[in-house]
Amino acid sequence: MYPTGLESEDSGDEESSNDEDEDEDDEDDEDEEIREDMRARVENGYLPSMETHIVLWKYGICKFPDDVTRPNHLAVIDLRYNLIREFPPEMRHMKRLVHLDLTSNRIETIPESISHLKRLRGLFLSNNTIREIPVGLCSLGKLEILRLDRNRLLQVPWEIGRLSRLETMSLDCNRLTSLPPEMALLTRLHTLTLKGNPLILCTSSRVRDVAPAAIGEAPVSLFDSDEREADAAHASGRSTLHRKGHDSLLSFLASQLLFQDHSYRELNKVPTSIFRSTQLQALSLRQNLLESLPEELEGHTNLRLLDVSHNRVEKIPRAYTSLVNLQELNVSFNQMINTASQENSYEDLSFPIELGPALRNLETLLLSSNRFAFLPPALLSFPLVRLDISHNKIKKFPRLHPDVKMAQTLRLLNASCNEITELEEETVAALQVIEELLLETNKLSALPSSLGQHADSLVLLWAGQNRIQQVPSSLGRLTKLRSLRLEKNRLKLLPVEVAQLTNLEDLNLFNNPDLYQPPQEVIVRGCRHVVSYMQRLHEHKDVQSRTKLEEEEEEEE
Repeated sequence: MYPTGLESEDSGDEESSNDEDEDEDDEDDEDEEIREDMRARVENGYLPSMETHIVLWKYGICKFPDDVTRPNHLAVIDLRYNLIREFPPEMRHMKRLVHLDLTSNRIETIPESISHLKRLRGLFLSNNTIREIPVGLCSLGKLEILRLDRNRLLQVPWEIGRLSRLETMSLDCNRLTSLPPEMALLTRLHTLTLKGNPLILCTSSRVRDVAPAAIGEAPVSLFDSDEREADAAHASGRSTLHRKGHDSLLSFLASQLLFQDHSYRELNKVPTSIFRSTQLQALSLRQNLLESLPEELEGHTNLRLLDVSHNRVEKIPRAYTSLVNLQELNVSFNQMINTASQENSYEDLSFPIELGPALRNLETLLLSSNRFAFLPPALLSFPLVRLDISHNKIKKFPRLHPDVKMAQTLRLLNASCNEITELEEETVAALQVIEELLLETNKLSALPSSLGQHADSLVLLWAGQNRIQQVPSSLGRLTKLRSLRLEKNRLKLLPVEVAQLTNLEDLNLFNNPDLYQPPQEVIVRGCRHVVSYMQRLHEHKDVQSRTKLEEEEEEEE
């Protein structure tokens, strides 16, 4: 039971809250009525009065508005997440259309009449039940983006090579067993995704270095004979194919892409085709069987993103000092381990110290779920904005000084699920722009008082599942804090300065069995009630405990 005076004011807040909830319910009902009305009007042929754009998400409509098939000036039609089964029978009136998005509908076929959309640049048909790409689509000479992932495509027509301006094509999660050799003519293609298809993909033992090195120099005859054999085999239902030519095609396509995704392929060696293009900007090798990273990436100075998560990698090659434009490196879920003791940490080969000054653009580093016992010193020289070292065996965070590069730039630090027993005051004070600090599931017995120095930046502090007995009063200076989680600790009371956290939206204090300030009956009512309670405590500056408040309120009664 908490003081009556506080309870009465909170109960008024509760009534106000109930009124707000009722208002929100009324608004939801109004929105649903509007949505139902719009759905009915669209089904009856009504077109919203927008001259160039139609955007109708999740309206449950089953067909295109009738006015779309009449003369119009539409440039954008976005009808994703509906129940549309077919294109309109006549599309010649949509000659100005440049963007058509029918993602997540129930479309089974694309009509040949789509060839009328001569200005179309983006076509988005993901997550439908399409079985075939019509030849008419391949005549859209201005098409730059084509998304057909999560459909039921069995093949890609050879006419696809006519889409000379195509830059992005997504074919994930279909039923493709082969690709036409004419895809080698798509010289502007920078992003091609093929995951989730039964293609016989390139492997280290079967890739042949016969693909031309220069973009646009692909004689189609290089791939003709084997591809015809592949098509014949597919038609006859044969389960095994001779695919040297097909490997060569995939190898060539990979050599010209700015983004290459070789995820989920059980690779134990990286295909050599990856290294042909020095223009490569993003490379994903996640979820494979790699035990080491390819040193052949040396010299790929345009590489900005490298994802090698979920492999068996133990260290980063020293040759990667040449990746001077690398911005994001994901090495999560590997077997990286310190190769030196903490006393001789500069000899640690997991991250050679030379990488520190070399990777001067590295902003995101993901190292979760490895076996680090301490942070490699090279990391302190990176201008990191986001660092994830969760799920390791780190016992102590390194001492930081304000002149350390990482201390000047780091905005998010995730050190959850380690064995950290202490955060030094000096280290926390040095994190000059920190916004999100995650320290859950460690062995911390206290939070440093220097947290209060980050009043202008810190918005999230999670320190649940530790051994924290006391929260510093300086926490009250964090006036921008929005999320505070201290569940499953050993707290007895929160300092009354918490009353100053007026921007707090998320607060978790559960499973602190000895916590009496605020009491459990306030905690279960949520963040707003806890802050309100602490504000009233704060007004009684001479109050040492809530008992005195209870006595005062009993006298008033």
